[in-house]
Amino acid sequence: MMASWAAAGVAAEVADGFSFRPPSSLDLLGEGIAYSMALVAFAVGARCLFFAATGREAKIPRSIKLATLGIGMFFPGFLLSLPFTVYFAGRLYGSAAQGADTAPLISLGLGVSTAIVFTLRTRKKSGGVQPPQLM
Repeated sequence: MMASWAAAGVAAEVADGFSFRPPSSLDLLGEGIAYSMALVAFAVGARCLFFAATGREAKIPRSIKLATLGIGMFFPGFLLSLPFTVYFAGRLYGSAAQGADTAPLISLGLGVSTAIVFTLRTRKKSGGVQPPQLM
C-alpha cells in the first residue's frame, strides 16, 4: 500500500512541473505510466491486506489478472532497458540530448513487448489459448 502512495506522490510531483510549460504527449504518457504503477501497487497491496485479514484468497476474474500482469510486467521491461537505451542512443546520435529524446520511445516499445510476451505466455500455460498447429 505504501508503494502505491509513493508512486502516486511521484506522479503528482511530475504533474506540478507542468505549470512552467504546457505538457507534451511524452509528458502525458509518463504521467499515465506513473499513475498506472500506483494503481497496480494499490491493487497488490489491497489483495495482500485482504489475505492477511481473512486468511483466504479472493476470486479475481482471469481477465483482470492478465491485465494486471501485463501492466506489472511493463515496468521491469521499461525501467531495466531505459539506462541501456539512453547510453546506446547517445552514442548512436553523438548528442546526449537527442539520445535522451529517443531512448524513452525505444524503452516504451521494449516495455510493451515484455508485457505482451509475458501475458500471452501466462495465458498459454494456463490453457487459455491453444497455439496454432503448423503441420
